[in-house]
Amino acid sequence: MSSYDRKAGIQIDLTEFGEVSEVVPFEDYMEIIQKDSISRIRLPETIDPDCKAPELRPEIISEEYGASNEIVARLYLQQIELMNKFCPFPEDVKRQVLLILSECRANLISANNKKDKIIAGINAVYDKYSDGVQLNSDNTFRVDKVHNLEQDLKDFVDSLFSYYKYLIKILKPLYGVEINVPNYKVAVKELKKIIPEDEEMYKFLLSNHKAIDIVSKIRNKLWHPSTKDYVSIKNFRLTESGKIFPPSWHLFINNNCIFENSIENDLKHLCTHALDFGELFSICYIQRIKEPKMFTIGLIEEIPKDKRNPNKPVRFNVIQEFLEPPQYPNQ
Repeated sequence: MSSYDRKAGIQIDLTEFGEVSEVVPFEDYMEIIQKDSISRIRLPETIDPDCKAPELRPEIISEEYGASNEIVARLYLQQIELMNKFCPFPEDVKRQVLLILSECRANLISANNKKDKIIAGINAVYDKYSDGVQLNSDNTFRVDKVHNLEQDLKDFVDSLFSYYKYLIKILKPLYGVEINVPNYKVAVKELKKIIPEDEEMYKFLLSNHKAIDIVSKIRNKLWHPSTKDYVSIKNFRLTESGKIFPPSWHLFINNNCIFENSIENDLKHLCTHALDFGELFSICYIQRIKEPKMFTIGLIEEIPKDKRNPNKPVRFNVIQEFLEPPQYPNQ
């Protein structure tokens, strides 16, 4: 077998995944983002810098989602465009932010997939009893349950918790504030010490942190319940007349019920809010560039949902050469 000549370069065929939407270089690998795939490529020079294995080939790890995934488009590709076009970030800061957002992307997609699995299980039970629950021979009603509901909910909340944990790390390269747990109430207090209260990031976190802190409470009470603080999960159940009640969960703090909600509705809301929050959180940080001239090169506008490109469904667009200060979308 002939030796691999690293100086000659290498050609990697990724055409089966569609047109390349973005190439994102990092310190020891690069990401190739296409319509239906993200390929993380490490070259032999990075894996084996001393050339101890001269025939080593590039390492390619691919994900089965790409630019057409709404989370990838809105949370990741959109932020690259903002940082490149709206105000040019220093390369080291940009790299740190994108590393964090790549972890956020993976965790939110994981949460979304787990949400879909749980809802599919709920819908399967509904479909089985679309004509109503029949009376059994012993004059009782019975209804199927969603299998593994409690564990799947724990896994879902874990992924969502990890998403917020990584997202808050963006504050370190931008503000020098290091917070290792997703406690956005603490983030608000820390930011208040170093930035004006009228800055967009401070105002945004101040008005949104309570919705995120509830995710931490749910996770803590699911995994570490006590006699007073816990989450009660109720699967499908029936009234004496055979009416179906859908799965719900109930958060108790000091034996007081904080909420009693439909699981299906909550999971949809939590995933939607997480993407919206992460997207607007990212938009806020472009104000870290202080020179006024930076604010004369772009305006953020929202693209109507029915006009977004399905191959890359970003929500916001940057119009360049606009000679007014930037206008931020309403939360």
